[in-house]
Amino acid sequence: VIANDRTENLMKILSNKQLIISSEDSINIESFSHISSVVAKSINNNKISLTFDPNNFKVEKILEEIYKSKIQVSDITTQQPDLEEIFKHLIAKK
Repeated sequence: VIANDRTENLMKILSNKQLIISSEDSINIESFSHISSVVAKSINNNKISLTFDPNNFKVEKILEEIYKSKIQVSDITTQQPDLEEIFKHLIAKK
């Protein structure tokens, strides 16, 4: 498998991002179930992962929902696929 392109273009192959929210209190994952463009997963009682495509969905909507749900955020981190994950994705397609 050869993917000859700029890094920024290869990164668009898997454009999903994860927003990981931590709180001192438990987080109700159901607060995000009505947002169809977001996949919410519970990591533990106080931490959730919200996966979305930033090309099709604005992170501001997630932040608005956090605010409306009165979640006391202690930490927010983001993760996105790296080149190794994109390479694995390309191989799996073959």
